[in-house]
Amino acid sequence: MSAKDDLKAKLAQKSAESRARADALLADEYEILKKATRTDLEALRPKITDQALYDQLIALVEEATQKNMDLALLQQRLKTLGSGAIQLSKEVVKLLKA
Repeated sequence: MSAKDDLKAKLAQKSAESRARADALLADEYEILKKATRTDLEALRPKITDQALYDQLIALVEEATQKNMDLALLQQRLKTLGSGAIQLSKEVVKLLKA
């Protein structure tokens, strides 16, 4: 194996490790979001600027809770709402932690 191949392999390994850490952090955030009650989410409404997207997020979280959706499916459904929904969910998680 050449030095270039060694470097590629090391970079691939580092990338895989970074993805695994990021996935673990996202799973923790989505778990917090999934455990939030409707009351918790409604209390945050005045702090959220995009109310239409927030309504979609609340509906998705309620559906995930009612159907006992796993975190991977919740993440996938959030992605279908777009990057704004993912960013909003991170904002909501920070507010829920506060």
